[in-house]
Amino acid sequence: MNKVLIVEDEAGIRNGIANAYQWGKLNCELCGLASTGIEALEICLTLQPDIVISDIVIPGIDGLTLLNYIRQKYPSIHFIILT
Repeated sequence: MNKVLIVEDEAGIRNGIANAYQWGKLNCELCGLASTGIEALEICLTLQPDIVISDIVIPGIDGLTLLNYIRQKYPSIHFIILT
């Protein structure tokens, strides 16, 4: 089962993505929802998701900086970037 983290500062979009799919049927489980880059980083360091779906413009650490940092530490994590 792939762990998925959703990172989006707008609650409506974040919850919309979280509720748009039947994650279990995709062999995935939501391991977290984050509204800031710092929160996402903490979740990544703790839970090490397999997939991160992230906006670029988020408070704290922007999505691209988050991607670069996580890629250096955990190169197997896949990213989907929202713009």
